[in-house]
Amino acid sequence: MAQCPRWHRGLAGVLLLAPAILAAQQTTAERTGFRETSSYADVVAFLRALQHETTDIRVGILAQSTEGRDIPWVLVARPMVDGPVAAHASGKPVVYLQGNIHAGEVEGKEVAQMLMRDLTLGPLRPLLDSVILLVVPIYNVDGNERFGPGEEHRPSQNGPTRVGLRPNGQGLDLNRDYVKMEAPET
Repeated sequence: MAQCPRWHRGLAGVLLLAPAILAAQQTTAERTGFRETSSYADVVAFLRALQHETTDIRVGILAQSTEGRDIPWVLVARPMVDGPVAAHASGKPVVYLQGNIHAGEVEGKEVAQMLMRDLTLGPLRPLLDSVILLVVPIYNVDGNERFGPGEEHRPSQNGPTRVGLRPNGQGLDLNRDYVKMEAPET
């Protein structure tokens, strides 16, 4: 039996790693057939894995929650911009996307992760040439971590069996805090 060329053996190694790479780029919802939603740690790990795979994102910290969790923001752009002035100068529309303002409403958090992945590594890559996206995928980090039965936290909603609570760590509804600005998230 002839021995494989060296490049072929390297390719085989990459192919063996492919499922692990792809799994790292899936959300918790995708990996569980949408029966579960991402925890705070899951979202942070997803962002780290995405940063490892592409230079089209930059991750920063919006604020720290009352319970001490960093609230991540993500800039998704190609080429990367260094701030609002550069984003404006690019002539591209800048879109702000915020997920998980109510932690029991998980769709925004999950789709934000999927969209960032698909714009940087997946089938939506060409769109990133004409838009800049600013994402806060998990705005209510403290409420998100108060997982409980979906039928109690979000009655009459079809979704994961366990979800977070609507209020943040201070007991505030963040959707009602834009005028008072009492929460660190706001």
